[in-house]
Amino acid sequence: MPTDEDLRRAYYWESRSFAHSNHNNLTLEARKNRLRRLWQARWHGRIKMKTDKQQWHKVFGVLYGHRFVWWASEREFDLREPPLDGILFSGHSGLAGVSPLVLSEIGPQEQHLVVSVFGRGQTGQQKVNLLVPTAESKVLFEDAVIDACSDAKIA
Repeated sequence: MPTDEDLRRAYYWESRSFAHSNHNNLTLEARKNRLRRLWQARWHGRIKMKTDKQQWHKVFGVLYGHRFVWWASEREFDLREPPLDGILFSGHSGLAGVSPLVLSEIGPQEQHLVVSVFGRGQTGQQKVNLLVPTAESKVLFEDAVIDACSDAKIA
């Protein structure tokens, strides 16, 4: 007959795995609620980004109101760190054409997933290139940018 200690040892890794999975689900649910209720986000997700002459790097982006902001990861967002940077869709802003130089840097299978947006950054007019994961998320992101730019403008 197994003792309590035998059962604890037998199910230790399984219980850790379950607890980790449960924690991840709770974190994801909390993030979704925060994005929906507090931020009222039009779009959010993991993307690759390139600004000016930088390399492509992975970020977590949120489009809310007239702003698009990004963090280095979802974890930074969950920990309520300030965003790395952002763009304000005010005045001359919106979707932009993708540069052939940017398209030449990525594979042909990903070229249809690139989106360029521009707006007011911290130092003036700024353009960022984004590589979204799917064609569906590209359409949703572009629609959200168009909605943000067509709402009543802010000064």
